[in-house]
Amino acid sequence: MSKRKIAAAMSGLLVLAGTPAPAAQAGTITIACEADRLFNAPAMTIVFTGEAEGTLTITAPFGEIALPAAKEDREGTDANGQPLTATGILASGPATVQMPDKAAIESCVKGKLQPDQLVDSDIVFVTVMSCAGAAPPAATPTAINASVEITIMPEVYVGLKRSYAEPTNLVIGSIELDSYPRCSLEE
Repeated sequence: MSKRKIAAAMSGLLVLAGTPAPAAQAGTITIACEADRLFNAPAMTIVFTGEAEGTLTITAPFGEIALPAAKEDREGTDANGQPLTATGILASGPATVQMPDKAAIESCVKGKLQPDQLVDSDIVFVTVMSCAGAAPPAATPTAINASVEITIMPEVYVGLKRSYAEPTNLVIGSIELDSYPRCSLEE
């Protein structure tokens, strides 16, 4: 699945459906996420503090990221007419965290793909994800741009994108590490 299709699927989760969701606590929302190698996701704790606007803090093995965030609650009804609430949180901004070595990822991608594959952004993106898992950590923390999309309906869906601030000469222009961990609300 291309990164555009994944992003569209995550955005579509804000459509109200399913079973009634408990209203998210005003002030602080804490989410625990399990490590999931298949979805390139480390174990994480995510905390949103604020009301409609606030701060989203992610603590994971790669370090800590604190981002300005916006939260929106949507009210609706399910197919049986029962009330339900969906909460969406969006956050983005720069950060400096431990990342896989960018040069090692680029070298791995170029070594795995044929010249005609190196011009296909979807193939390169998927190959980047596999190469990132095999790359050694960078010698020092790396400047990135992070973005997070969270939907709570009562299931919790989290999409985290960590993009290297420094561009790449690969066809994708920027190396992005996307993670879709399994998460739940902390009570």
